[in-house]
Amino acid sequence: MVILVAGAAGFIGSHLCKRLLATDTFKVIAVDNFEPYYSPSYKRLRFNHLCPNLEVHEFDLTNKKIVNDLFHDFKFDVCINLAATPGVRSSINEPYKYLHNNLNIHLNLIEATRLNQNKARMIFASSSSVYGEDNFLTKKAEDQQLSLPSSFYAYSKKSCEEISIMYAKSYDISTVALRFFTVYGPWGRPDMAYWSFTEKMLKDEELPLFNGGDMHRCFTHVDDIVSSIRKIAESDRSINNYEVINIGNTLSHSVNELVNEIAKSLNIRPKTKTLPKRSDEPLQIVPEMKKAKKMFDIEPMIDFKLGIKEFVNWYVRDFSELM
Repeated sequence: MVILVAGAAGFIGSHLCKRLLATDTFKVIAVDNFEPYYSPSYKRLRFNHLCPNLEVHEFDLTNKKIVNDLFHDFKFDVCINLAATPGVRSSINEPYKYLHNNLNIHLNLIEATRLNQNKARMIFASSSSVYGEDNFLTKKAEDQQLSLPSSFYAYSKKSCEEISIMYAKSYDISTVALRFFTVYGPWGRPDMAYWSFTEKMLKDEELPLFNGGDMHRCFTHVDDIVSSIRKIAESDRSINNYEVINIGNTLSHSVNELVNEIAKSLNIRPKTKTLPKRSDEPLQIVPEMKKAKKMFDIEPMIDFKLGIKEFVNWYVRDFSELM
């Protein structure tokens, strides 16, 4: 099975490539543009560490010709699109960048899939942010009506979903959109709270806690994410044109709990500063996982406390030495 992983040098992408390469089932074509949203040198270090025997092709996937040539050279069975400019907060200040990158990359990949006679299965990363500012403390089901996006990042992901629906229905392309919920783990993203809190505690700096830390998230370990993607990629289950699937831990934890777990692992008493709640972030967002379980037997299992301890140990022991 030949699989394209777009965004292969990203957090999820590099872990996914490692997982796919663990067996002889897959031939992996890894592509990334090493966008400097965060350090490209760190991305290269991460990819080379996790996938030392795999070449990553540095291509700009917003270029339609490059994408079409890629699909001409390889007959993909599965196209996994993890390539996007991430970050809810940053997108507020850079709308052109987010819409240009995220929509063009996705459109180029799905259009190349349409033009390719092989018609690969399309799997792509959406986001829990598409659920918007709905602060009702209820589980989010895939078929519920979405509220207005609260950021350009969320808008870009919602738009990619809508593009995919049109292509799936018009051209019979088997497509699965995955709404990820707060992914964390070793070799993660430096802009995420679990990383920045760990870094700030070690530097004896204040931690900014919006809404006093009373914000709840379903922290989902990257290993649960990539095992879910692999299950979908290799499944022989027939997809009815287009499906959207939540991928997330169903147990919610507050930011205060996150701070406490990191502090416990570091044996540090953190300094904190309370800030007002941000208008672009919901108080809590919890996935309904019945569909993922029924269709693909997906059920994230990694314990939050153990996962955070694993990340902190990695950061102190491995990352500090490597950097």
